Amino acid sequence: MFRSQKSPKTGGLCCNEADGIDAEEDIREGQDWARWSEHDSQSVPQDVVIRDPNRHGAPVVWWYVEQGETKIRCYAPGGGV
Repeated sequence: MFRSQKSPKTGGLCCNEADGIDAEEDIREGQDWARWSEHDSQSVPQDVVIRDPNRHGAPVVWWYVEQGETKIRCYAPGGGV
């Protein structure tokens, strides 16, 4: 379902380096936040939020670590968005 999903920021495929995983979502003052696995809640940069309809329904995050910092490659909000 997400194999062809592209990053709004780079235009590259979200699944190039890591598969998406289910996340919990929260919206605080208009800002998306996501929490997944053992990661604390993290602010989602607006330029990585996928605005296409999420047919999966649950929020999904694609993440990676760069120089010891966890970053979000792509984020698909839950189906209610």
